[in-house]
Amino acid sequence: MNGSDHQSDNDKQLRKVRIVNLTGHTLRLGTDVTGWSFKSQGRARSEPVIDVVERVRLMDGHVDTGINIPLITVSPGAVSGMTYGEAYSNQDTIYVTSGIVEQVLDEWNVMSPGRVHKEKGVVMYARALMRRVR
Repeated sequence: MNGSDHQSDNDKQLRKVRIVNLTGHTLRLGTDVTGWSFKSQGRARSEPVIDVVERVRLMDGHVDTGINIPLITVSPGAVSGMTYGEAYSNQDTIYVTSGIVEQVLDEWNVMSPGRVHKEKGVVMYARALMRRVR
């Protein structure tokens, strides 16, 4: 039996789930030593709804910069690339999406990458999948 065939007692108790990567890019899950790359099988997106609350003039101390900018609110919009029922229909599948899509769909098996490891600002892998507590 080689190392890849070995299962500890803890591994035998783990539920096996299929990962469907809907992030739009390759997703690496695991650690820097062991991990698996999941190719994207599509891209679930939520187009944000942006509302201008107010326009303001920027000051630097007492100096008027002459620059006007909007103050905005951003809320998640409709999801494309995945349907609400699609996630709910398969209990042995976890759908990995962006955090905002996960938040909009609010399905138990729609998750986003968590505990990400970055190098020079670039995500290299995620050590967990997460769902926000509602």
